[in-house]
Amino acid sequence: MERCVRTPWGAELQTQKFVGLPFVLRPNTSLNERFDILTDASVAPNEMPDFECYVIGIGGHGMTNTTFNIAYPTDVLFKAVNSTLYKPMPFVLRQITNDLTPSQRDMYCLRTVVEYNGEDWYAYYGKRVSKEDIKTKLIKVIKQDDGTENVEEYIPDASCLSPTPPDILNTNVNVLNAELIRVSCAIKIPFTEFDAEEYRNVASIMFNTTRLSIISEIGICTGINRVIPTVTNGSTTINFKETIATQINMFANYFASAYEQSLGFDIELDIGTTEPMFTYTPSIP
Repeated sequence: MERCVRTPWGAELQTQKFVGLPFVLRPNTSLNERFDILTDASVAPNEMPDFECYVIGIGGHGMTNTTFNIAYPTDVLFKAVNSTLYKPMPFVLRQITNDLTPSQRDMYCLRTVVEYNGEDWYAYYGKRVSKEDIKTKLIKVIKQDDGTENVEEYIPDASCLSPTPPDILNTNVNVLNAELIRVSCAIKIPFTEFDAEEYRNVASIMFNTTRLSIISEIGICTGINRVIPTVTNGSTTINFKETIATQINMFANYFASAYEQSLGFDIELDIGTTEPMFTYTPSIP
């Protein structure tokens, strides 16, 4: 099960958008600072970050042994004020003379040059997410006394425009039902066979084994797109769509292995929000 933790920078961005305030990038909160990518780029008053990409890491899990001498992975908790993953990993590492093709590069951002084993590599730390099929849905969740939940889609009706105060009986015990509305925004991110192959290559370069091509932490990121001039394959000049002001809005524990799941897999998360919706039901003991 994915455990999600939201960040204050994500909440502040949501508030700035709601109120109509300009975006303010706070120091020490961006992945651009973490990876030293376009740290001096300025944000125009009319620019506002949007959901653009996600990042992955290998530091979101530990291993717990049992009395049966069988270990299982456990989640490492995130702090809301973290600005980066515990152990971020690039999706791709390519030799300077063997970069991705133009169409492949379009799928990535947070591109930089890193050194491993005395050799320079192009590293791609962010992967873009298609937003074509993403939709929001209102979900009503009613928690029962036995701990079970009834879940159904919530559709506003005419009573929403003519609300009446709930009845509170002074002579009886009033039970507060655990009922809430959740804004669901489910996303399915395909981690393709190509992604798995590239990620195994990353693990081989960094750790000398493909068995560590593990994903155990994910960051859902907002950012602002910038087309910048850069180079590929050593010296060829290209334009690359990069992101600036890239912030993690939500962390998620996850566990997958490109070594075991070599044909790829889908990363499924719900990035919606939960707000309480209370119902008062009088009951007589």
